[in-house]
Amino acid sequence: MVDAIIAQNLSRAFGNVRALVDASFIVGRGEVFGFLGPNGCGKTTTIRLLTTLIAPTSGTVQVFGYDVCKDPVKVRECIGLVQQAPSYEPYLSVSKNISMYGYLDGMSRKEAIASAVKMMALFSLNDHAERKAVQLSIGMKRKLQIAREFVREPLLLFLDEPTVGLDPEAKRMVLDLIKEKARSGMTVFFTTHNLSEAEYLCDRVAILDRGRIVVIDTPQAILQSTKTDNLEDAYFSVIRRNRT
Repeated sequence: MVDAIIAQNLSRAFGNVRALVDASFIVGRGEVFGFLGPNGCGKTTTIRLLTTLIAPTSGTVQVFGYDVCKDPVKVRECIGLVQQAPSYEPYLSVSKNISMYGYLDGMSRKEAIASAVKMMALFSLNDHAERKAVQLSIGMKRKLQIAREFVREPLLLFLDEPTVGLDPEAKRMVLDLIKEKARSGMTVFFTTHNLSEAEYLCDRVAILDRGRIVVIDTPQAILQSTKTDNLEDAYFSVIRRNRT
């Protein structure tokens, strides 16, 4: 079985700005892979490259064996994406937003509606089922974005700061759901500024700084190498070391 993601010497420049420089990494099937780093270090650019939204300046990426530049349609059939920016149909109801995603992914109308009901219950959206998405609170809109992707059961799910705007209870529910889906075979690529989330969730993490990957390892190995007790302290140790 091919790996979920194979990136080799991946780079992306915007004019004279090098947003990502020679990034190479492999994400195995069923792995929860964390992508950590300061604002502007290249995390979202990397996700946009891996999900075919932009093309690399140089280097290659394969998703389940499909080249993101040569086979973008095949790649998109395998993946789901929760972006930082709002992405939903603002004037459709919550239930229609979710069921539409299932229907477009090949479910029958009945299956899509049943899946939407299940997701609304899971994300505590039942009481808002007939409200238009635009009328929801920030936290509810975030739940809707995540629920829409989970209803599709993609092989590989990209989550770009997925818990921003969620209350603590909803955050833990989302993290536990990600763990559950990973155990059943879903691969997850996860960016976050919340390092306790990464420590709780991720099998391995990559730490970026100034567009370059400076370390890839398990959270436990990074803690040992930096002689720290939590991933937040280890993260800052890695960043400081990279800049000296």
